[in-house]
Amino acid sequence: MNRRSSKRDFIRIALAGVALLLLFPDASPAAWQMKQAPLMTDWAQLVDTNAPWPEYPRPQMVRPDWLNLNGIWQFQPGAANDIVPTNQTLSGEILVPFPMESALSGVMQHHPRSWYRRTFVVPPEWNGRRILLHLDAVDWESEVFINGVSVGIHRGGYDPITYDITDHLTGSGPQELIVRVHDPTDNYGQARGKQTLFPQGIMYTSTSGIWQTVWLEPVPATRVSHLKLIPDIDAEHLAVTVEVDGPTNDITVHVMAKNGGDVVGSISGAPGAELLLPVPDPVLWSPTNPFLYDLEITLSNETARVDSVASYFGMRKISLGTRDGFVKMLLNDEFVFQFGPLDQGFWPDGIYTAPTDDALKSDIEQTKLLGFNMIRKHIKVEPARWYYWADRLGVLVWQDMPSLNSYTGNPQPIDKPQFQTELARMVRHHWNHPSIISWVIFNESQGQHDTAALVDMVKAMDPSRLVNEASGGSFTGSGDILDWHSYPNPSCPSSPTQAVVCGEFGGVGLPITNHTWAPGWGYVAATNADDLAARFEAFCYQLSEFVQNRGLSAAVYTEITDVEIELNGFLTYDRKVRKPDVERIRAAVALASAPVLLTEVMPTSEAAGQTWKYRTTTPPSQWMNPDYDDSGWSEGQAGFGAGDPPNTAGLVRTTWNTPDIWIRRTFNPGPLTPSQINNLFFRVYHDEDVEIYINGVLAGSGTSYTTTYGYIPLTPEGKAALKTNENNVIAVHCRQTGGGQFIDVGLTVRESELVTVPPPVPETPTGLQGAAGALGVSLGWNTVPHATGYRVKRSLVSGGPYTDIGIPAAVNAITDTSADYSTTYYYVVSALNATGESADSAEISVTTPPPPPPVVPVIAAWFRADAIGGLTNGEPVAVWPDSSSYARHATQENEPRRPKFVNSAINGRPAVRFDSSDETWLSFSRPVEDDFTIFCVFRSDQGVGTGTAFYQGAGLVSGEMPNQVNDFAISLNANGRILAGVGSPDVTLVSTNGDFNDGQPHIVTFTRERKTGVIELWIDGNLHGSVSAGKQSLTAPAELVLGAQQTLLNFLTGDIAEVKIYDAVLEPWARIAEEDALRCKYGLGQGAPPATPADVIGTPGNRQARLEWAPVPGATSYRLNWSLNSAGPYTQVVGGLTGTSYVDSNAVVGRTNYYRVAAQGACGIGDFSAPVAVFVSQPVLASTLDSDALTLLWPDWADDWMLWSTTNLAPPVHWTLVSTPVLVSNGLRYTTVPVTGESAFFRLASP
Repeated sequence: MNRRSSKRDFIRIALAGVALLLLFPDASPAAWQMKQAPLMTDWAQLVDTNAPWPEYPRPQMVRPDWLNLNGIWQFQPGAANDIVPTNQTLSGEILVPFPMESALSGVMQHHPRSWYRRTFVVPPEWNGRRILLHLDAVDWESEVFINGVSVGIHRGGYDPITYDITDHLTGSGPQELIVRVHDPTDNYGQARGKQTLFPQGIMYTSTSGIWQTVWLEPVPATRVSHLKLIPDIDAEHLAVTVEVDGPTNDITVHVMAKNGGDVVGSISGAPGAELLLPVPDPVLWSPTNPFLYDLEITLSNETARVDSVASYFGMRKISLGTRDGFVKMLLNDEFVFQFGPLDQGFWPDGIYTAPTDDALKSDIEQTKLLGFNMIRKHIKVEPARWYYWADRLGVLVWQDMPSLNSYTGNPQPIDKPQFQTELARMVRHHWNHPSIISWVIFNESQGQHDTAALVDMVKAMDPSRLVNEASGGSFTGSGDILDWHSYPNPSCPSSPTQAVVCGEFGGVGLPITNHTWAPGWGYVAATNADDLAARFEAFCYQLSEFVQNRGLSAAVYTEITDVEIELNGFLTYDRKVRKPDVERIRAAVALASAPVLLTEVMPTSEAAGQTWKYRTTTPPSQWMNPDYDDSGWSEGQAGFGAGDPPNTAGLVRTTWNTPDIWIRRTFNPGPLTPSQINNLFFRVYHDEDVEIYINGVLAGSGTSYTTTYGYIPLTPEGKAALKTNENNVIAVHCRQTGGGQFIDVGLTVRESELVTVPPPVPETPTGLQGAAGALGVSLGWNTVPHATGYRVKRSLVSGGPYTDIGIPAAVNAITDTSADYSTTYYYVVSALNATGESADSAEISVTTPPPPPPVVPVIAAWFRADAIGGLTNGEPVAVWPDSSSYARHATQENEPRRPKFVNSAINGRPAVRFDSSDETWLSFSRPVEDDFTIFCVFRSDQGVGTGTAFYQGAGLVSGEMPNQVNDFAISLNANGRILAGVGSPDVTLVSTNGDFNDGQPHIVTFTRERKTGVIELWIDGNLHGSVSAGKQSLTAPAELVLGAQQTLLNFLTGDIAEVKIYDAVLEPWARIAEEDALRCKYGLGQGAPPATPADVIGTPGNRQARLEWAPVPGATSYRLNWSLNSAGPYTQVVGGLTGTSYVDSNAVVGRTNYYRVAAQGACGIGDFSAPVAVFVSQPVLASTLDSDALTLLWPDWADDWMLWSTTNLAPPVHWTLVSTPVLVSNGLRYTTVPVTGESAFFRLASP
């Protein structure tokens, strides 16, 4: 049946053109979606994507009017010579203010250059005021464009940026805001702290782009622009300097301090002048009483108030003074031992940006809960709200300047002027926070330069605070503080002119299963939470000695949380587990600065060598017993050691340089009271593992090593075994594995008058909130003082009864991962500590979403050697075209590195031949990041290396990046084993046999499901392995490589004929169908034809029918048949169709059209689908008549049908095109024609 006409042929051509255009991306950006990092906090899902970080961003200078521009912006990678994309839709989306490398950003990739874009509307009530645009931090270089005009360039990743954009705004409608970003990270000598593109050790994921709040502020022409507040508790005043922008003629500054509603003091003066605001009998700010006064600053002229801002301040003093013969750091003229954790300010889901303000606050609250009074903010500058919470909650802050060239093997030339500029900005922008008591300019010599001059600059800018020239070195003697680092044990320097501190120590590592970013490390390893607490207690015993006897002013323990692979935290990186017992840590922290009475029971050899029996070969098993005969042992004076371990100068009296040593001696402890026995400690320096016995009973032990003498408490069994006023035998075994070695042991009574007061029962939690999403139901609430944990309960009925969800919460957030879909839950939370449990909070309800629709796998990339056109045998391949609809072509710009096209490589089929001697490879943009199925047909008779990690073989399909947690690869080693895996933790599936470098073709299938972390490896249809790995999004790198490891180290010698990548894990039948198709295509065996297409949908249109169906695994094309009868006969409409949709422009109008689809593959053609009926309507013409006009109406979808009229239907009929205007309303097209008094006939006709 011929359904075609010349008109329809023309239409068919036109529609084909439209269909071709639809193969290209449309103008809308790729929608934002939160990625999954290896770990996520429970706050991640509580982020409001419409208004992330909604809190006022500048708490020390508050105005009532502002507009938050955080939220989903357009985003795309850039290049150095890009044209500003004015009035263009960018290719992707990003959630501001999260850095692009973060999961919360929705990008989770680093781009050295990028573009951000959004529009905004200035509220009409702001008319007449100047409009300021604030970008509180962009890393590193940014340029801002308003309506296509550049308003400024800023360099520096840690300081706020402000532009007056008033003169660049156009009208009252949408305004375009574009931000260009360039972040060189490792490739320039700028301040970047712990950021790197190659995370490992103590260096972490980089932060690029906007990472703090972006906002608008309306201000008057004359306005307060900056404040400087210097408290003076001795003079009982606050020195206030108010900087003003704009004309200042006749302008007066008024300053008023309040305590609640009571005015404390006020003063007026000129802009820019230092005004001494009286604060009589001030309430002093301290960590135990973080009292803050309110401050009001007003500008006025002779007739009116011009501007006003609200602020706050704390009256406190930080200084040096001599106490007990030592120079010490004084707070409010009193010595307060400053003890706190290293806080690096990294987050697994936000990198530099905490998910929410509650999360940001929580780290400080946890620090306070553990008993600390100080935080060292380590080589990172936080948003202003972090310092606001430090001020409010009461914690002393050492503020580090982010370092240059941190721990890199490829240091870049230092940009000294830029560093000085950013250092000055850091001081200026944060000098009003009472919590900040010292500036730390350098850390561990990284990028250190011009130290004395920079100390002088900071001192001149801010003489009210202390300056630490270099935490951990190098030291020039400038500044107020001498700061040593010592791992794992603390140490104490000495100085006659500076306060002495231990700026880093500890670093006890403890991995917690399911809460580690990747396999990691600590400076020393704890075996469990009790061991971690015991080690920390031992450190605190040492600190108390330094505080009492050597003038130590402060100490910093590494660290408050784990950070990526650094596992030294009290809390895990996701903040879901607090490792040690809170009360033990609190007691140890208090003990560090409490007076302690030491009574020596058995001396060490620190002052004089003590004689021991010893041997270095394994003794009999009863060697530690008191009746053991040690007469055959050697005799020598402690300490025993070799290799020059730290702090042992002059103490090694007997050489010990073998792996093990056993030592024994007899001692009489004399009379000891029960209280003294209960407070007995071994004083010991051990490098490495040590076991200590008293009278044959294990009385104490330590693992790893120490770097000075410390304390180990006696076990209850050891205390019971000790005999007073009698001889006792102490026996010690120490084992060494590497480096220096040393052992010496004594026995000491440590007594303190410190009294530990039990905490009160926590109050009832408030502020419970919840959000449901892909991770489950996330809940957050306000932190409760004294709470060490929380219990979350739920019910299916409002009012309960409630059931504990069984997930302990260490902090004020949790995610209920057991929640079902489409269910309403009622939640309450209570607070816990050792004393008791609070009442339940007020109830909230959360309804979970319905189950997500089934995933329809999509071919994300498809490389077929038989799709390479225009090349003859042996020609280099510059472009391997992608046969999917995404055009992710694999390319090689470097001609010598191009592989060769071979036209008959695998059973007569073409392939791309790679050669390791020429280091050939191709790369293409990453097509998948969560779930995938990868098919690869290859042959090789070689391979690379004998390693069995997924990145150690010759690369087949590789997305491997060193030290990245979100990569994957398939490779072939020299033993013929296929290696497929993901990072990190690096998990590799290894083929069960090594026969795959036999020169024969093989089909490799590698699958990964992100939700479960399960990866599977199939070879030639046989399963070779299945294992659970990480659940993070695999977003690194941006490019994948064929024929080599992604880092271009291990190259393939062999052929790749086909690579097909789906964005989902195929069902088993679908995977088998794809493998069958490849088996048939490449002559590797028999296989079944493709399955019948499913989910065929027909949609009528204007003189056409659209058909679409789900992709069929193993299909290379489709056939579409048509009939006007469901039983047939059917004729072919189209064959060889590679897409999964088709528009039939020859559908018969006014009839039901029937369609069937079949899939065709290398193994043949499959069965046709059941008929799908599509009725293609004719538009119906309607009319309404009034006295002088006729209105004719027809459906709007018939937009190209023409209206014709005639006055006589007698043949021959002459039709005339109606020319009156056609209008559209409510889904109808209509036109009105005049009534002439004679008959008229109308009809609609298709083009």
